[in-house]
This record gives sequence, structure tokens and C-alpha cells, in this order.
Amino acid sequence: MLTLDRAARTTGDARYALWSRELCETAVDAFARRDTPYGRPSLVWKMSIDLSRPLVASTGQHDALDGHVTARQLESTRREFGDDSNAPALTSVVETLRSMIDVYALATTDPLGIGGLLLNLAHLDQIDPEDTLNADLLASARAGLVIGPRRLGLTGAAETRLAFREFGLSIGLAAVEDRFPALADFVTLREPIESFWRTAEAQDSRTWREHEDIDAVMLAASLAPQGVVALPTPSARH
Repeated sequence: MLTLDRAARTTGDARYALWSRELCETAVDAFARRDTPYGRPSLVWKMSIDLSRPLVASTGQHDALDGHVTARQLESTRREFGDDSNAPALTSVVETLRSMIDVYALATTDPLGIGGLLLNLAHLDQIDPEDTLNADLLASARAGLVIGPRRLGLTGAAETRLAFREFGLSIGLAAVEDRFPALADFVTLREPIESFWRTAEAQDSRTWREHEDIDAVMLAASLAPQGVVALPTPSARH
């Protein structure tokens, strides 16, 4: 969805935006469940290929949040393009996903999870800086960051760490750099993460080699995060 949205914003071709919203509407319709043990609607983790039944009925900690912010971004693109198609508006999808978010359960000590919170915060702030969810995301991300690098697992030998999860944090910090004073003290975590994993010794470790494809992609995104963290203004349509 985000790739299609990026293509629409970059090329000015509204078809990509239409496809992104169709995909979003279909996915939420298939993955959203109201008969859950959580006391609120939630997204199931995995569905069968034909979308007929859940394969893993549990839900990820930030799945609803990721979906909500994504849907908000797709709706923002629709408005900026001056939608003249029959593509679905995502008003009900946005509301459904928002109802699934438990703001008291967003905090995490997982570097990748914190990075996701920061990236969602940066994107939502660009879409709607007055949204009350921004304050919850800021507080939840900061609650994880204040425990320090050692407790976040950002120190020690490469064999005890996972590069792609740390790069997730680095990318998230890049997204909020210079935007949120309350997070300014934590932006310095980016450089040690990148410099550690760029060494030949770290990249020769078992943990790097086992996840080398995603590690390399995440390192590239961390070193050049602009395409991930900023929402470009839609180009003139072709």
C-alpha cells in the first residue's frame, strides 16, 4: 500500500493511489475480526491465501496502529490529488482501525517496535499535526527509549544482536530528528548503530549472515532515510 502510494505521489499517476486504497479496503475487510478474545476488534496475524479463514488469530502489538496511519496517508493522498475516480474513500477503514488501537499498550522495549512508533508519529504528524494520537505515540516511544542502550540490547557482541531490528530504530529516529524536542537526546543512538554494523567483523557474524538480505536493505534505508520518512508532495499528474 505504501509503495503504491509513494509511486502515486512521485509519478503523479493517480492509478497507483486508486490501487493502494482498493488493496487497503480489501485487506482490512479480510483481516479485521470482531469476535476476538481481546474485548475489542482486532486484526488477525495471518490469513489463508484465499482469505477464507485465519491461520494465526493473534494480533501484533502495533498492527492496528500501522494500518490506521497507512490508511490516513492513503486518504491524504486521495484528497491532495483531488480524487476524480470511483476509488473507495477509506473513512470507515480509518475509523475501524482507530477503534482497535489501545494507546495504553503501545510502549515497547523492542528497538524495531520503537522505530515503528517513531515512523508512525512522523507520518501522522505530517498528515495531521493536531491529532491527539501523536501525543500517545510520542509518550510510548519515549518510554521505551529512556531505559537506555544497554537494556535495549544495543550493546554487546554482534552474535547477541539483530541488525535489522536496530536499523528500524535508527530509521525511526531519523524520521523524528529536529521535529520533536522531547526526543532530541535519543537521536545520537543512530550513529553507533550504523557504525557498529558497517564493520567487517559485525557483518561476518552469524546473526548478520542469517538475515543478510533484510539487514542490507535496512542499513541502506538507515543511511539514506529521506525516501522513508518524508511524504513527498504529489507531482503533477501525467
